[in-house]
Amino acid sequence: MKNLLQDRLLWFGGYVLSPTAAILTGLLMLSGCSISETTRRPPIEVWDDMDRQEKFKAQSPVGKDLYGVFEDKRSNRRPVEGTIARGHLALNEPSVTGLVNANTYLGQNPVPLDEAVLKLGHDKYQVYCTPCHDGMGSGKGIVNIREPNYKPANLMDDRIKAFSDGQIYYTITNGKGNMQPYHLQLSPRERWAVAYYVRALQRAHSGTLADVPEDKKGSIQ
Repeated sequence: MKNLLQDRLLWFGGYVLSPTAAILTGLLMLSGCSISETTRRPPIEVWDDMDRQEKFKAQSPVGKDLYGVFEDKRSNRRPVEGTIARGHLALNEPSVTGLVNANTYLGQNPVPLDEAVLKLGHDKYQVYCTPCHDGMGSGKGIVNIREPNYKPANLMDDRIKAFSDGQIYYTITNGKGNMQPYHLQLSPRERWAVAYYVRALQRAHSGTLADVPEDKKGSIQ
């Protein structure tokens, strides 16, 4: 009889009391994970999930507990004087900006010219430039046909032929008038390649028979 009673007590404690106690404990712990909006007394907080911590918030002063970290009490720091952020070293180079200084364009294309570069310029010109300037650079592309009031520049004008290589590159990079900039679509090398191809179109436009190599003149009718 005694053993039967012990067995029942063990069964009741193991299968009833223990799960009940575990559930109640879990509910108590969960109640401490949130802050009630209807009472001024915060509940018991078992884990704070780093809600309150010493940290810097962008565009704001540091907390009072961190005043000793920076004398000016600002969370955002100025770049160290005389340093350049990684990946930004080339931003001010003429080969990237097309400028020697604020008032002077780079005179000559810095990319060595070869057949591959000229082909690259041709390919990128066909994609990004022909819609406005057409394949010959006359400014009579599909955009002008569909919208006659929009007048893209004629790249064969003497005014544009007189541009330095850097000015052509700068215009491709930053746009001009209604022309959008293409620095996001084209890398610096691709922009210089397009500038080379524009020069090739200009040279072809104003070329004469004297510019044709002797071995090719026979093929011209």
